[in-house]
Amino acid sequence: MNSGSKTTLETLPSQKPNNVEVWTEKIDRDRYQISAKLLIPHSRQQVWQVITDYEALPDFIPNLVKSQRLTHPELGIRVEQIGSKCAFHFCFSARVVVDFIEHFPHKIQFQMVEGDFKVFSGEWKLLPYCDRLCRCAERNRNKNHSELHYSLQIAPKIPMPIAFLKKQLHQDLPVNLLAISQRVSEVFS
Repeated sequence: MNSGSKTTLETLPSQKPNNVEVWTEKIDRDRYQISAKLLIPHSRQQVWQVITDYEALPDFIPNLVKSQRLTHPELGIRVEQIGSKCAFHFCFSARVVVDFIEHFPHKIQFQMVEGDFKVFSGEWKLLPYCDRLCRCAERNRNKNHSELHYSLQIAPKIPMPIAFLKKQLHQDLPVNLLAISQRVSEVFS
């Protein structure tokens, strides 16, 4: 596995720490894993409530135009999502039907069951925030902070410049994580 680029982007001034980390790994010729993390000054349970309100996601996540729960054949969680993005006089729209497996309040795994990609799978992780050097008093003070991690493996179904797709995801992922953080703050502050 080759390591890819790592980017740090500025976030909203109210965020502590004030960055979103994004990194990319090349899995094989046309498949990448894009990952990101962000510290959110709210509990894991609060962040969980926002990211699992699947039908409300288009209300605050840019470029997500549809997120609708569907009937799952085995009583699981199945969601149809459609994203749309215009850049450089080129508009791209993609549809996926995704099955989610929730492990409250730690992890949400997802796997595409049909859609416009060859591979589209990943996970959300919610970790309690505490730096490795954190002492007991600091740990108690930070108990209502969460690290939100997102990881996506993706490969296009149709021939397309993977560099373009990778660049767009690298730009959009921090915006999406910040939108989630902002939504959590709006709902729980």
